[in-house]
Amino acid sequence: MEIVLLLALLFVFFFLIGVSYKSFFAIIILVMFLENSVFWIPESQIMPFNIRPVYMIFFISLFYLIPQLLLKFSSDIKFLFHHKLLLIYYAYFSIILLTNPHYNAIEHFGQISIGIFLYFVFVILVRKQDFDFLYKIFLLTGFLQISLGLIQVFLGILTVETGLSFKEYLQHLDLVRYGRPFGTFVEPDFYGVFSALFSLVFLGEYLKTKKNIYYFLSLLSTILLFYAAVRGAIIGFIFGIFIFIYLLKDYIKISKIDFITSLYIFVFSIPIFYVTIQRFLYLFRLYFWVEGFMNPRILQMSVSFSQFLESPIFGNGLNAYRSLGDTYSSAVESWMPDWVISGYDPSILTSLLNDTGIIGFILFSIFLVYFFKNIFPLSKNSFRKLGLFFGVLSLFISYIFTNGLPFTFTWIIIAIVELNTKFKEQP
Repeated sequence: MEIVLLLALLFVFFFLIGVSYKSFFAIIILVMFLENSVFWIPESQIMPFNIRPVYMIFFISLFYLIPQLLLKFSSDIKFLFHHKLLLIYYAYFSIILLTNPHYNAIEHFGQISIGIFLYFVFVILVRKQDFDFLYKIFLLTGFLQISLGLIQVFLGILTVETGLSFKEYLQHLDLVRYGRPFGTFVEPDFYGVFSALFSLVFLGEYLKTKKNIYYFLSLLSTILLFYAAVRGAIIGFIFGIFIFIYLLKDYIKISKIDFITSLYIFVFSIPIFYVTIQRFLYLFRLYFWVEGFMNPRILQMSVSFSQFLESPIFGNGLNAYRSLGDTYSSAVESWMPDWVISGYDPSILTSLLNDTGIIGFILFSIFLVYFFKNIFPLSKNSFRKLGLFFGVLSLFISYIFTNGLPFTFTWIIIAIVELNTKFKEQP
């Protein structure tokens, strides 16, 4: 019965996309955050990979997308410098795969390939008259994730404070009193990255439209971010929000009453963010610096960097952290726990270095520099652009500690941000 329903749903999507390929962009945005295993078709003997909803929509849409792309290529398509850099990086990325193909490398290559392909599909095929509608769908996904995060916190309160149990819908009850919200993501760390992004995106929308709904969505997203105690995402958010406020210091006027009210809210919020404060204070304690490498993130990054030093120019191949494991025993000290080499590389920095070496790291870094240069708002009153710019900036800063580059939503988000810059500059 489940297979019949799934096939029927796929047929409906196929029909909708055939009627108007604008519906493809709307559907792909709506499903891009469905990264929890609950939404997957798990791997089996027939299908060796997990199939996510975004992949299903992608594959059934290729029949329509490829002809449209070919028509564009034969007309007036124009690649910017950072587009060419990304294509060069992808060519190098493909060569690295051919030199060291294995299951984990092929899986990683497939994820990145779908993400980059969708990035170019958005940039090339989305029309100016359709963008406002698609951007509203993008904001809707933010609203839905915030709502789901609040529901998960509420279920945590019911689980801890009453006799009811909703533990199957919660994560990390041992770390945060009522559990950490995770939305439809695989884990709370990525929900923290999402919260940092949309806190700034909704703030930009509020400054642009003066609609209170965006103010409260930005505030709720910020509260969820700090409540979940995702340090990497919080660092990215703080970096972005401080620069955002500095650039707009002449436009933002805060009265004494607002300042005092905000101060009281901060003071009374300390019990809510107790775990967050404790997790940050941990970084300033002596035993962290004495035994700091026992921190999971730092420990994994150090192992990955040690692997990179074995082959610094070209790297060790795609998804090297998972594929090498015990092979590089010199990178693992005797006191390190076994799970260090059985997980994933948590940092975009060490992942790029370990997988593609200095060459790949430089190529992708230059791409990012020119991408951010392209989307940087030249006018300080371009509030939406500022919100998107610093939102994506906080996203990539967060990825230093929680690498989300292989996820499709990363590439769709940067495509949406670039399209906003592109269409707002056109007459």
